[in-house]
Amino acid sequence: MLRFCFTSILLVFSAIAQANTEKPTLIALELPGLTDAEKKGVFSHVYYALQEKALIKSWEAAPIFRAHQKFLSKKAACIAPASLRLLEAYNVSPSEVSALIPFNRAQGYLLKSSGYTLESGEQPSLGIVGVGHLFGVEESAYKLVSVATYDQLLYLVGANRVSAAYVNYPDVIHHPKAMDIINDFDGEVELRWDGVDNIMCWKEHAEASDMIASAIAEWKKDGTLESMLGKYYIDLDIIK
Repeated sequence: MLRFCFTSILLVFSAIAQANTEKPTLIALELPGLTDAEKKGVFSHVYYALQEKALIKSWEAAPIFRAHQKFLSKKAACIAPASLRLLEAYNVSPSEVSALIPFNRAQGYLLKSSGYTLESGEQPSLGIVGVGHLFGVEESAYKLVSVATYDQLLYLVGANRVSAAYVNYPDVIHHPKAMDIINDFDGEVELRWDGVDNIMCWKEHAEASDMIASAIAEWKKDGTLESMLGKYYIDLDIIK
């Protein structure tokens, strides 16, 4: 009887240890030109490199909302690119995740429509895709209108259904219609440059998160990161 109990305890501790050392899975946002369903694009090079280095078990790309839900339900240990705004949107404490792992600077276009008329006392509306950080935009100034795809966002912009829209760069330039609409946009277009593309993992994967951060830092130092991201690489001083 005692032997059975002792064996059971060992099995429990073994299972816990295995769970803590198991390599995390990563869910990547499906972004045109950066990461798509075929796992092509410059961000894919970073994710594949992490898998080849055995720092993550596997990774997959999914549409933005689906990727968010898979991470928030903890069916994936890590998500990229991501910011703390994802947690804020779903009332999740930042203390539940490890430190964010930056791997590139991020940018976006802010499109201010000249064809939208604000009613008296109406707050300006800002169309966005999914839930993410709005780089260089004062969010409190807008009522956010979140949609699932770029097609839906571009419809809102083209039909003057929102007073402004925010599109992430550079993935937007790979959308078949996005740049035509931006180039022909009857309003003000601003390119914002002050965001960060991060990898974010749940706290229970802190050890793996630290190892991923170390690899990213080494790749930045030896030029590997710039080689992987190519023309979309923007030097990020906070990567140590």
